[in-house]
Amino acid sequence: MATNKGAVIFAQMRNGVTSMTPASNKLTDLEIRAQYIIESAELESRWVGPLDHITFCFEKYVELIVPLKDGYVAVNLEKDVPSESYPKISKAIRELE
Repeated sequence: MATNKGAVIFAQMRNGVTSMTPASNKLTDLEIRAQYIIESAELESRWVGPLDHITFCFEKYVELIVPLKDGYVAVNLEKDVPSESYPKISKAIRELE
């Protein structure tokens, strides 16, 4: 979880899960990549409606980025999570806000 300015508020792996990327990369993803992509995508929102989520589908996992009022959440999902469930996951994350 990070603020709109990219400051990381919370970053944690589930117990028993081994990261596929170096720890420094996770912070870069939250601080820079996600912030830039959300800001770029939200430029279109005045014409096409609010941004629900952004999805990166890698060979080994799926990353779901959900914009919030004052920041965003990035969640890594296993590849077998059906893409039809992404909007439901996004909604559940926003309801926690």
